[in-house]
Amino acid sequence: DGKGKRKKSAGKKGLKKQKTGETSSKLMAQAQAKADMKRPIFIQPKNLAKGCILKDYQLEGVRWLASLYENGVSGILADEMGLGKTIQVIALIAHLLQMKVLGPFLIVAPLATLPNWVREIEKWLPGASVIRYHGNAEEREAYLKGPLDAKLRKRPDFPIIVTSYEVAIRDQRRLNRIGDFTYLVVDEGQRLKNHRCTLIKSLKQITSSNRLLLSGTPISNTLDELWSLLNFVNPQIFDDLNVFQSWFGFKGIGQQTKEDEVLEAQRRDQTVTKLHSILRPFLLRRMKKDVLKDMPPKKEVVVYAGMSKLQLGYMDQIEAGTLKEMLLAQGIETGKSLSQTNKMMNHRKNANHPFLFGEPIDPNTGIHMGTAHPQLLIRASGKFALLDRMLTSLHNDGHQVLVFSQMTAVLNIMEDYLLWRKWN
Repeated sequence: DGKGKRKKSAGKKGLKKQKTGETSSKLMAQAQAKADMKRPIFIQPKNLAKGCILKDYQLEGVRWLASLYENGVSGILADEMGLGKTIQVIALIAHLLQMKVLGPFLIVAPLATLPNWVREIEKWLPGASVIRYHGNAEEREAYLKGPLDAKLRKRPDFPIIVTSYEVAIRDQRRLNRIGDFTYLVVDEGQRLKNHRCTLIKSLKQITSSNRLLLSGTPISNTLDELWSLLNFVNPQIFDDLNVFQSWFGFKGIGQQTKEDEVLEAQRRDQTVTKLHSILRPFLLRRMKKDVLKDMPPKKEVVVYAGMSKLQLGYMDQIEAGTLKEMLLAQGIETGKSLSQTNKMMNHRKNANHPFLFGEPIDPNTGIHMGTAHPQLLIRASGKFALLDRMLTSLHNDGHQVLVFSQMTAVLNIMEDYLLWRKWN
């Protein structure tokens, strides 16, 4: 009996030790978790410029891109516009160069964004050279025989190449003369959603080990368009559209009865859920509200502007259908092509600036009125008069301003105005 009691007490001690051990394990796990939380998400590449600091979510983005490269797959970086996709790509290239992974690197982007790409690369990665591969055929050939010579492609200082969609289509064979690209980055990647378009066919012909699409717009849930993007980045995995569609099995759903419509809606909801699970390994999308929590909410203020005397006169002429005759009488040649059938559009143009119908000629100098008397650019339009008051105040206080217009012709007038004000 004594032995039995001792055995029981020994068992209790063993149980206490086990519980103590479990508690220690939990504490160690919690401590490790806290340590992991304090540990940097991803070490910023040291070859990035001093003073250029990536935010935590951008470091996470670079880590994700690096993991794609290490696993031999390509992906889609679809962060909301304004979160710094360009900078994350530059940081990825910096990381690869730091790890002794040499180029060449090719970035294909809309023509208007090429200067920004070059500027950001020079700012964030000053140790690397960059070439804007553009210009006429002779200039592009000179690049290929000079700094982009294929014999130099594995040198650490081989330039990062930035080019436009149009040149990539036209020079697909020339670019392949350089050899296999380490990375092919396509900005505004949602333009490849049509797998039959010339752009995607040409880009597929450019040989590259890895591909990356950048897109600031939500990825489409349409199967054909989604497959086109996935097929471009990972053609070995997503090689057949019919097979891809068969994974979801909602072809031929009837729409003749309400019951069929309900079933179709349910099936499509299931499809979207399944799409997201398929996309997860290949796509990273973050929203501003999720990662920029310290940013104050956007405040929208609508400011109404009155109309100038010239605008009020034009408004009466538009309503009477006599604006064309008046413009021609003033010697404004563009009045010949004015259509007076769409009065609403003409009112919109007049509300922005009456010079959109053509600029009067100054009789004394024989040059356009806005050039001879720049202050008329402001006085002719109520919106410009209000804008001038606002911009003068903002400029004096050192603010930065973005000005948007749905009419590109308004920006031409805006350029003349800003040049007159001597504001960069």
